[in-house]
Amino acid sequence: MSGQTLIALITAVASLVVSVVTAAVSSSYRRRSETELARLQDKLSEERSERAARRDYVYEAQKRLYTEFQPVLFQMMERCNGALNRIKGMAESAREGRILWPGRLGDGWKDDPNHMISTSWDLLARS
Repeated sequence: MSGQTLIALITAVASLVVSVVTAAVSSSYRRRSETELARLQDKLSEERSERAARRDYVYEAQKRLYTEFQPVLFQMMERCNGALNRIKGMAESAREGRILWPGRLGDGWKDDPNHMISTSWDLLARS
């Protein structure tokens, strides 16, 4: 064999080895990246599912809260408005001298000796 043929043969074998090694490394990295990509996609899918479940849970909780709380809030507002009107009436009556001393009602205060008790009851009442 001549020197040029030997050099060409060595170059061809070296090129083949480099190609095989490159293909093996490339295949290894591709498998690794595919595995990592699959893992990340699973994680993303799980996080999406968790967010959707949390969103559904919060929505249902808010819906239940509004369904159960809104009527109570409405009743409380109505009772507070009535109590406020009574308190304003008592302040006006105290100014006019119809209440004998703070915390007690006079004998003839609007012809209702239990007005303070009923006002307190309206503030504390539950339906």
